[in-house]
Amino acid sequence: MLRVENLNKDLINFSLKDISFYLPKGYIMGLIGVNACGKSSLIKTIINIYHKDSGKVYIDGLSMDEDERKAKNMMGIVLDENYYEPGLCAEDNAKLFGKYFDHYSHDLFLKYCNRFNVDIKKKLKKLSKGQQMKFQIAFALSHDAKVFLFDEPTANLDQAFRQEFMEIMQDLIADGERSILIATHQTDTLDQIADYITLMHKGKIVLSM
Repeated sequence: MLRVENLNKDLINFSLKDISFYLPKGYIMGLIGVNACGKSSLIKTIINIYHKDSGKVYIDGLSMDEDERKAKNMMGIVLDENYYEPGLCAEDNAKLFGKYFDHYSHDLFLKYCNRFNVDIKKKLKKLSKGQQMKFQIAFALSHDAKVFLFDEPTANLDQAFRQEFMEIMQDLIADGERSILIATHQTDTLDQIADYITLMHKGKIVLSM
């Protein structure tokens, strides 16, 4: 479902070096490593926020070089930074960015926001870090994505929501049609749900198993 081949990217004072791994359909992969090992940089390079220097990325067989729009249409993305419009409310952000996804459901977005207690009428910049993350999760779940990339999705959230989030992830892959890559330092979470572990160190993959 997600295949990364020989990916390289030079950043300021840091490099991703010859990254290769494969996440099959229907599984959860935990991406782990100490702070500044490259987890966030890798996810941002996979989705083309950072343009890779070389290598290939495939989403369900679609090349991010040749079919980026179609590939991104299949992706649900939650990042450690807010890339949405801070001056718009959560609901207006969802309506704006939902236009880029063929299967976006505003009703489903509202359902998750209600479940997560997100104030959809408040400007994004006025929401707490935890509420902003819940907004991102609600949006990622609202457009029938097949591959989910989560970067520290529960870092600013309480234990009760972390448990709820784990249950949501397990539900997502239950039909065997979706896959999840989750970057986190909370390895206790991964102990319960991850099928694969990929360990990064200084911009390299040390193991993926």
